[in-house]
Amino acid sequence: MGKGITYKQWKSRIEKRNRRLASYYGSGFRLAIGNNVHSWKELFCSYESALYLLDQSFIFGEEDILTIDLICNLEESREAVSVEYLEMLIEVGEAEGIRRAMGMFRDYCAWHMLKSQEIKILLIQELLRLQMKLGKKYNSEALSDEKLQPLIRRLMEAENMTRLLECFEGVLTSLSQEIGTGGAGNIIRRVYYYMEKNYDKDLKLETIARNFNYNSAYLGKLFRKETGESFNNSLDIIRINNARRLLQETNLKVYQISERVGYGSIDYFYIKFKKYVGISPKEYRKNLKDEE
Repeated sequence: MGKGITYKQWKSRIEKRNRRLASYYGSGFRLAIGNNVHSWKELFCSYESALYLLDQSFIFGEEDILTIDLICNLEESREAVSVEYLEMLIEVGEAEGIRRAMGMFRDYCAWHMLKSQEIKILLIQELLRLQMKLGKKYNSEALSDEKLQPLIRRLMEAENMTRLLECFEGVLTSLSQEIGTGGAGNIIRRVYYYMEKNYDKDLKLETIARNFNYNSAYLGKLFRKETGESFNNSLDIIRINNARRLLQETNLKVYQISERVGYGSIDYFYIKFKKYVGISPKEYRKNLKDEE
């Protein structure tokens, strides 16, 4: 039937016919195309791949024509999006990051062939973990049991992956917006959390202030008022604490550790390390070995 027609041509023909059906009857069929074959002996494998695609129709619910390309074009994703990563995105207020995380989660589910119920349960578990972590920290109404129950019902009733992730993304975005308007303490907690996750980058108060939509002078004063330290001192402390951890847990050279914690100059790293620890990085590592 498809002899002499390339895989792409066959797909294009079916898509065209399905669009014609949709114009006549309001909707087309959901069809799956197996992988291309070169002999009749391979037909069974193609049939099995088409069946698998139909079985994954929850994930690819917005697609009328399911092809093996949907799987082949996925980037391998061995790990699900962690609740810690979602927590950081919520606290930082990174709406675009939340949207990207939903795409990563979708790819993970497709790559690992998860069923609809498994996916829904996984998201509900993430939501409950976020309730435990952020509920205590911010005392958020959005994470109360009364608010979560209808959200969980909506997640369980979603008819496809797109609707499911739209619902979940909406919950995370609303929560992020609520936390962002929760007073000075919440603002600084979000900034500090961002610093802890990005200390290896070239962080500057002016850049962070822009990211959080605040005036840099105001944010600097707020930071000192809430933490008792300046922004730069707090950043140095975060970096030096991580440098101490790397000196203890790894065999990295001192210059490598300096780069990993965000110091471009090793001389500057030495000055800062001695200021906060009292000895040089080499002496610190030597003392650790002597204690062992």
